Amino acid sequence: MKTALKIYISLACLLLLDTFLFLSADISLPGTLPDRLLFWCWLASTFFILVQYRKSIWTKVYTVLLLVLLFAAALPMGAPLVMLHAFALDKEVSYQVGHTRLVETTKSPFAKPYVAVIRSYGLYEQETARLDMDFDVKGKTYRLADVLSIKEVTNDVRTELLFVFKTGSVTREIP
Repeated sequence: MKTALKIYISLACLLLLDTFLFLSADISLPGTLPDRLLFWCWLASTFFILVQYRKSIWTKVYTVLLLVLLFAAALPMGAPLVMLHAFALDKEVSYQVGHTRLVETTKSPFAKPYVAVIRSYGLYEQETARLDMDFDVKGKTYRLADVLSIKEVTNDVRTELLFVFKTGSVTREIP
């Protein structure tokens, strides 16, 4: 088996594993850049492999399978294609507080966004809590992009995050 094909199969397996872990256990690679880089490398190498091995019967079957899956994904309102586009090109609002990263995100383009509390464990990270994305301060609603600063307040019983905005502050408890 050629080296390029081994690399492509490895990329495809890593992408499938990353997707499965993200959807089932909220575990992902640290940050969003490695996820996006993995996706774009897989996509670019797909075209390379399809051209490189175009005469093989397995490549023709794989091409048909990819096209069928692409068109099948577009049938129910194009939702999976919108999700793929949103995943690959999304601009994220993110703050780092110690070993905790706060990200305004959603797992679906049709769902209401939320603030994900993500803990980093070196080679991977896991979403440990979800916070409401709206912060009400003195009758005004803010989002994560409006935060001036975030401080982590820890005591024996619980951990809280203090979000500071222009007109005041809000405290949210995290597990």
